[in-house]
Amino acid sequence: MTVVSNIEVVQGAKDQKPLLEEELTLVRPDGSEVKSRKKANENQGAGAYTTSYSMTMPTGVPQGVYPVKTALFMNGEKVASKDMSMQVVSLPGGEMVAFAR
Repeated sequence: MTVVSNIEVVQGAKDQKPLLEEELTLVRPDGSEVKSRKKANENQGAGAYTTSYSMTMPTGVPQGVYPVKTALFMNGEKVASKDMSMQVVSLPGGEMVAFAR
C-alpha cells in the first residue's frame, strides 16, 4: 500500500521558512498504532511538496477495514489531518490486496 500526499505552502511576508512534517498512523486489528513521521520539505521553505509512505502488509494479516490517519505539522504544530480507511482483501489464490477508501 502507498499513501501519497500533495502539499502546497505559501510563505508569509514575516514568517520564517516553515518546517513541514507529515505523520502516518496505521491502526492494527488489536487497536495498537504504528506511527511514522518524516519531513515533507527538506529545504524548509514555501513550495509544492509530495510525500509518500509505502508499506507491505505482513503475511497472514486478517481481512477487514483498518483506520489510517495522516497529520501535517508546521514548525511542530499540527495544522491539518485526514482520516481514511484501508480495506484488506484475500483473493482466491491467497494473494492479499489492500486499497484505501
